[in-house]
Amino acid sequence: MARLDSDFATREADKYRQRIDLLRQEIGLIDLEIERLHERLAVEPDADVRENLTQSMRGLEGERHGVQTQLNRVENAPDPYSYRDQMLATMAELENQMGTTAQSVARQFGNVIGSAIDGVQQGIEGLIKGTMDWGDALRNIGSAIISGVISAISRMFAEWIVRRALMAAKNIAFSTSEGAADAAAKAPGALMSSISSYGVAAPGRHGGADRGHRRHRRRVRRRRHRARSRRSDG
Repeated sequence: MARLDSDFATREADKYRQRIDLLRQEIGLIDLEIERLHERLAVEPDADVRENLTQSMRGLEGERHGVQTQLNRVENAPDPYSYRDQMLATMAELENQMGTTAQSVARQFGNVIGSAIDGVQQGIEGLIKGTMDWGDALRNIGSAIISGVISAISRMFAEWIVRRALMAAKNIAFSTSEGAADAAAKAPGALMSSISSYGVAAPGRHGGADRGHRRHRRRVRRRRHRARSRRSDG
């Protein structure tokens, strides 16, 4: 394993699968050794030897647990050859960067305070240098605060739209009714569609686009029903 990790000529994507194979082989070898010791233990009459065999088995079982933990960690990592895994990992990273709604609000509140501080600083500097009077300084402070508030609201709204868009892309990536490569190919399109519609097209359980189609069909059926009713009345 150490040789594989230090092999600079092998791509990380190739190391991923080789690492899984090596860990599985190591677990198989440990299982064989545990089975061999267990067979010896079953026929060994000497108490001291039995104790040594038992201790060896416990050590191997602990070693197997450690290797299995490594294998689980590698297998649960995004597969570099899986479109779906890579798309989901990228979207999760984007969501982590934006944080929760509460974190976004707190972050923008901090930005507003920072803008206010900058405005006060500029006003004080203008008064000291004589480039501003009190009216100019107060207007500069007010302008900085208003600009900070507008920027914060715009940023929060933009992040909300992107979160909705990521939901749309995730729903497609998690879809079991289509192939992984096809789902991954459709995810960026769903992301852009949702962003361009300000998050309205982001699907929930059944998908925003599907809901729109269903509403359209219901309207068509109602119009046809009214038309038939008018013809019947006539």
